[in-house]
Amino acid sequence: MSQLKSGHERYVPNDGYIIHAESHTVNRGSTAYDVLKLACSAHGIRLTAKSTSYGVYVVGINNLDEKDCGSASGWMYKVNGTVPMTSCGKYKMDSGDNLVFYYVCTGADR
Repeated sequence: MSQLKSGHERYVPNDGYIIHAESHTVNRGSTAYDVLKLACSAHGIRLTAKSTSYGVYVVGINNLDEKDCGSASGWMYKVNGTVPMTSCGKYKMDSGDNLVFYYVCTGADR
């Protein structure tokens, strides 16, 4: 995080978690993005995303946006410890799935 834009450190909680682990009940067919929207809304957290030809792309969570920590930085997600090879807006969640969105400063941080 040494490349984090000046002033943006205030958006990174001391423990690194914007939202701690919690459970959500969602409708069948809900996507990882649907769950993220629900969690952010429940906590009053700003979420920015855009639609791309590949699907939904998360630009920022809690005012921490892509490229705020270098040109390759941004948000990624894992389901059950694995990085899916699809947009979070296309990944269908199953009962009991563990979803984590996390910020990387480089692609090597996956």
